[in-house]
Amino acid sequence: MPQTTVDSSLYCYGSLVTEGEWTGVQLSHLFTQVGLDPSVTSIELLAQDSYRVVIPMETAMQQDVILAYQMNSMPLNEVYRLVIPYTNGAVWIAQVISIKMGTDVVPSPQSQSPALTDALRNSVLGNQPVLQPSTPVPTPVQQVPTANPTQTPHNQVTPAPTNQATNTAEIPGQSQDIEYTAVYVSAAAIAVVLVVAGVAVYKRKKQ
Repeated sequence: MPQTTVDSSLYCYGSLVTEGEWTGVQLSHLFTQVGLDPSVTSIELLAQDSYRVVIPMETAMQQDVILAYQMNSMPLNEVYRLVIPYTNGAVWIAQVISIKMGTDVVPSPQSQSPALTDALRNSVLGNQPVLQPSTPVPTPVQQVPTANPTQTPHNQVTPAPTNQATNTAEIPGQSQDIEYTAVYVSAAAIAVVLVVAGVAVYKRKKQ
């Protein structure tokens, strides 16, 4: 059958398990070969260990959904693995031994890839798939929420600066000249006081 290669990462509940190029046969091609009944709405895949996954027909018919038998050009140890990009690794069922068509109405697989865009989330993916495992499903990894950054109040109004008009124009060096003049006047006044005091003392001594 014609080969299809899909470059995708396998995430399990948000944690990266492996990534690479998966090669296999499109499920849509398999259904074309066997003849697809219009009443079929879901696909059930069974693993060697009795693990089962049920996906809707619209998901199975996507061009990048394959039954892989190679990864990075090497045969898979699990022989056959279902590859559905951008979905939780719990639906990437391995050791597939049978595929059955059904008429059950099931939700689409849930996305777990952090690289998936919002557009793909809305147009391709939906809720958690119907799983009937023979072994316990791994507990989802709990992510610690990030503290919210401090936000600046939107209603806070910054007061506008007050403009105080002056009637006098500022002259460069004017303030320094005023300071120097005040010093000179003070010095002159002190000198006059000292002279007057000296004259008075001299007259008193002479008398």
